[in-house]
Amino acid sequence: MRRFADCAFEGRRFDGAGVAACDVECRGCTFQGCSILAESPESRSVCRNVRLIGCDQRGCGIHGTVFEDVLVEDFNTHGQLVLVFGAVFNRVTLRGRIGRLKIDTDCFVSSMLSARERHRRTSEFRSANAAYYGGVEWALDIRDTEFTSAPDILGIPGRLIRRDPETQVLVERRRLEQVDWSALDFEDASTAYRLAQTIKDGRDDQVIVAPKRGGKFKQSLADFRLLRAAGLVAPD
Repeated sequence: MRRFADCAFEGRRFDGAGVAACDVECRGCTFQGCSILAESPESRSVCRNVRLIGCDQRGCGIHGTVFEDVLVEDFNTHGQLVLVFGAVFNRVTLRGRIGRLKIDTDCFVSSMLSARERHRRTSEFRSANAAYYGGVEWALDIRDTEFTSAPDILGIPGRLIRRDPETQVLVERRRLEQVDWSALDFEDASTAYRLAQTIKDGRDDQVIVAPKRGGKFKQSLADFRLLRAAGLVAPD
């Protein structure tokens, strides 16, 4: 395994199929303006057996990547939202303090494209993702993560996410469609938004996280109690 400590990586860009990183450990490293990009599931890059410990980023983005056997521990995003689109996960662990994050296994689709093209690209990624996750024992482990804000974790089958039942709940679309939850008095407005998002996007389920380092941690826990009482949370 190659090891880097306190290094600065700037403007690194990976396009197309291939290995973006393999057998690498980075400690205390900084990533600025780096990206991994792919236009289709067939052109995804792979990050395998990678460890990022105590690293940080500024202005980085990820699209269309296969992550396998990856550990990210104590990752500082400096208040910026890290966008991870079109990716799939196999034995990926997030641990410790993690900054702002959005994971969506759909591809990023520009509003400049036609509706037909947007639908085609989204369908391609969803089909490829479903096939990939058919051979995955577990995809993502967030049990020991202290998020600074509630992340979006979309498109990863809930059964494949290892989570802390107390602070990370799984809501299922079939339950949301059977129960009138609109009258529930949530303390955090983002809770209702995430429920509506699950239905609107046609997702089977979504993990909702109470961010331990966020300003609305207690409010999120109170909302989770409401969800459980209404029968909207999958069994732990």
